Amino acid sequence: MYDDEGEYIGKGPNGYYELAQVVSEVAKELHEQQVISNTFKKELPIIVHDLEYSWFMIELTKEANPGGEADTFLAFCEENF
Repeated sequence: MYDDEGEYIGKGPNGYYELAQVVSEVAKELHEQQVISNTFKKELPIIVHDLEYSWFMIELTKEANPGGEADTFLAFCEENF
C-alpha cells in the first residue's frame, strides 16, 4: 500500500508488523534492564529494520531505544528516507 507520493504506508504481510513489535519490545527491555550497557560497557542502539526503512520500522526503532540511543540513526532516516 502506497500513498500519492509513492511512499509505502502499509504494514507488510500478515503477522509481520506484530513480530517486529515483539522485537522492539524485547530491545526496549534489554535497555531498561541494562543488559546492553552491562554487557558492552556502554549504551548501544538497537536498530529494528528489514530490507527497507519503512515508517513502522523507524517508529519501532524509536520505541526500542527509549533513552535516545538511536537518535543519530533516526535523524539520518528523517533526512534521507
